[in-house]
Amino acid sequence: MLAERKAIKKQRELDLVQAKDFYDKQLHETEESLRKVEEEYKSSEETLNAKRALLDKALVLMRENIRRMQAKRTHARKESKVESPASFDEVKFLSFKYSANVLSNDLVYSKLTEEIGEFCEWVRLEAVRHKQRREILVNGVQQSINYCLRNAEVKTYGSVATDLCLPSSDIDMVIVPEFLEQGKNGAYILDQLQAQLQTCAWVRDTKLISRTAMPVLRVDCKEESGFTKLDITVNDYKHKGLDCVEWVRRCVVEYPSLKGLLLVFKHILKVADLNDPYSVTFHPGTSRAA
Repeated sequence: MLAERKAIKKQRELDLVQAKDFYDKQLHETEESLRKVEEEYKSSEETLNAKRALLDKALVLMRENIRRMQAKRTHARKESKVESPASFDEVKFLSFKYSANVLSNDLVYSKLTEEIGEFCEWVRLEAVRHKQRREILVNGVQQSINYCLRNAEVKTYGSVATDLCLPSSDIDMVIVPEFLEQGKNGAYILDQLQAQLQTCAWVRDTKLISRTAMPVLRVDCKEESGFTKLDITVNDYKHKGLDCVEWVRRCVVEYPSLKGLLLVFKHILKVADLNDPYSVTFHPGTSRAA
């Protein structure tokens, strides 16, 4: 009996030691988790402050560029004496004055969201107004390519196809041939199309950029076509424009806020003259080099 009791007592002591080790381990893991949460919170707070600073700088840049662009447009309209079309109040857009010490973050974000919404609505109305003109241009290119290539279709991609275009956006077009004859690559087809487009009354100027991975024909339209610019390429195995259209559409549906952010950043690049990948090159330590 005595030996049995000693065995039970020894087992209980062993169980207590194991339980103590278990709870010590649990306590250590809990403390470690708490430490990580505190570090993540501190890091998130620092990131948020950095984002606020970037937002402040972006808003200042947007206000300055918008005022500069409006002044240029006013001067151009006076020079041309052309009746100015209805346009978005660009000075009002993102022009509110705020201070982080006066307004709460929620109020700043609410105001910013409201004005981005107003900007997006203006872009939508402008897209409806320019829709017919863009369709006429696409049909004009289709008629011209019919003289150069049989059974080829002209399709739009990029911002016009994804409904993410600004009123000043170029129209990206791709020629989709049913088949390509031997020796007739993209540069050859665009060269033939360039010659045909130069005879069109609505074309002001053309430029073929052939020394690139994807040759592109750039077309400047005349005033009656809204001074629209066209970028025309030829579809091949390297061309992913049409595939990207479906992907971007899915992203916009999945993330509703994405459209407004993209339009605002595209507007910033436009007023800063940084929206042309063929004439803008970024270098470390510089903002722009053409």
